[in-house]
Amino acid sequence: MNAAYQQYKMVTIQTASPGKLVLLMYEGALVALDAAKKSLLEGREEAAHASILKAQDIISELLIALDSRGGKVAECLGALYEFMKSTLVEANIQKDVKKVEVVASLLQGLHSAWAEMLKRYNHAPTAETLI
Repeated sequence: MNAAYQQYKMVTIQTASPGKLVLLMYEGALVALDAAKKSLLEGREEAAHASILKAQDIISELLIALDSRGGKVAECLGALYEFMKSTLVEANIQKDVKKVEVVASLLQGLHSAWAEMLKRYNHAPTAETLI
């Protein structure tokens, strides 16, 4: 990638709200999973491995970023992220496109819901906006 694009990406990340950062992380994981799927279908196992690891790293960061004060929502998201990570480990070992697709589908649902929430509230949710 060229330097101007890298600079643009860096500024976008540095100036994003916490809510937008989560959306960007979902998007990054989806891009990685799409690349993994394509690589698996083309028989490029090393490229698929790298892409799956990238998606796992992003999901791990989402898990770390969960706020335990989020109660049941945070607990359920944590369990979902753990499921995604373990499914991606299996996908990587078994070179299983279907398992990559399962995780991508779950992430797409989260992305859509998160994007809608940001659209409605135009910022990251707080206790006041969710009550």
